[in-house]
Amino acid sequence: MACKEQRGLVVFPVFYKVEPREVRTPGKGKGERQSYGEAIAEHKIKFGEDSEKVKRWQKALLDAGSLSGWHHTDGYEAGLIRHIIQEISTQLDRTPLYVAKYPVGIDSQVRELQTILNLQFKDDILMVGLWGQGGVGKTTIAKAIYNTILREFQGSSFLDQVRENSKSSIDLVHLQKKLLSQVL
Repeated sequence: MACKEQRGLVVFPVFYKVEPREVRTPGKGKGERQSYGEAIAEHKIKFGEDSEKVKRWQKALLDAGSLSGWHHTDGYEAGLIRHIIQEISTQLDRTPLYVAKYPVGIDSQVRELQTILNLQFKDDILMVGLWGQGGVGKTTIAKAIYNTILREFQGSSFLDQVRENSKSSIDLVHLQKKLLSQVL
């Protein structure tokens, strides 16, 4: 979880024979196993009630339990492993776009655009269009935000220079094919 926060890496948790809510809130709820709650209590005794290490572990469990991932309670483990490999392979095939040699100040613009886009609803379809005077950095910021949110969606496509590439109806068909082939 620290690598996710510090380096922006993607985390896919696997909840193996445990409910995600047990990881999020150890020891809370009726009938849940107490293993996480007991482990945290033991660590508090060992490292101290206000230990930063224990607080980091609790936060990591909460964050991991809040992420979307795979939940496996019982059954055919090889199928789960095959599914995980397929999903990760798909994600790895999606390479980020080249943004700029020196993207100075773009991070704050990307964060502001992310706030505007409100990406907390993962099941939505999202299409973003940027309009403005030529040369102000629309394509640069579009590529940067695309790279930031690329792996949060099952499919994605980046179409730039749409006006220039859609002079005739034949060109529109080409753009539609490109969009569909990238997304699907």
